[in-house]
Amino acid sequence: MYLIIFLIKEIIGTNCPVPHAKSTASLYWYENEDSGVAGSNIKCIQAFGYEETAGDFDSAEKFCNSQLSANGYRGTLLSVHSLAENTAVGAAITNGLTCPSDTKPCNERRYFMGLRKHCRHCDFSWTDYSPYNFQYFEQGGEIGEHECVYMDTYDSRYWWQDQGCWSAGVRFLCQIEPDGPTKPPNIENPPGGCDSGWWEYHGTCYRSFGSNLTGRPETNKDEVATQAEAISKCDSLGATLAIFPNRFHNDFTSAFLYSEGDSPWIGVTSDTEQGLYFMWYDRSKLTYTNWQPSYPEQGSGKRCVKMWYFSSSHGGYDLGTWEN
Repeated sequence: MYLIIFLIKEIIGTNCPVPHAKSTASLYWYENEDSGVAGSNIKCIQAFGYEETAGDFDSAEKFCNSQLSANGYRGTLLSVHSLAENTAVGAAITNGLTCPSDTKPCNERRYFMGLRKHCRHCDFSWTDYSPYNFQYFEQGGEIGEHECVYMDTYDSRYWWQDQGCWSAGVRFLCQIEPDGPTKPPNIENPPGGCDSGWWEYHGTCYRSFGSNLTGRPETNKDEVATQAEAISKCDSLGATLAIFPNRFHNDFTSAFLYSEGDSPWIGVTSDTEQGLYFMWYDRSKLTYTNWQPSYPEQGSGKRCVKMWYFSSSHGGYDLGTWEN
């Protein structure tokens, strides 16, 4: 009783709504200020583990949308952006209510999150439109066989698994941002023109190096670099490895790549060799992603990211998409 009262007081003190009568676990979450997902907006999270509230993915999303903050912001299914957040949510469920009247303890169940594919060969994306910059699928498991994703609380590692969106009887996780969704930073530079050899788009200047085909005097076909060397090259020019604030910048630069004849490094990297969380290489938060289906690969040791310069129906590659 003391634990439940303390938890509710903590949530109320953070502008989070009072936990729903049917929720089985509640917590609030601030992004880790020491990571690439730093942010000050609070996120209020509730787990719904009772059998009577369980359902398919769409019914779970509709239920979350019906939950409102005091400022009128709608809830969504949960999006997760770091291992610390994933662990905190899983632990809250494990230590929450057990639903003794149900056939099985509700703190050892599958919980839908807001991660899904909208077609069989599409990439996963979050229903709250936040970037898909972290993943925690079970290592060695089959990924991409189904269109929706749940967190498995049977295992204390709280792995993710995919499952059919129409599967009934699945518990779910809701989130509300009481102060409104985090707005992406405006990283576009003010207009001022670009030097010769650079491509200008909305106040940002882009340029490729290591081209195989153009023969431009400022490029060198043998200038193939590691991502670290590419960063150093950009730094020497007073520039950065390419960071795209949205798909329009991504599409603009990718339109030039076929004639360049190679897939360049872009400014995305992983925090660890396991490839769980991706960020811009300056450790700022990803505000946009354009992964190839089935990417990023987890646990592959591939920390750096390139952009494809051509499309191939045989290879499954699309111009401008990313691969680690």
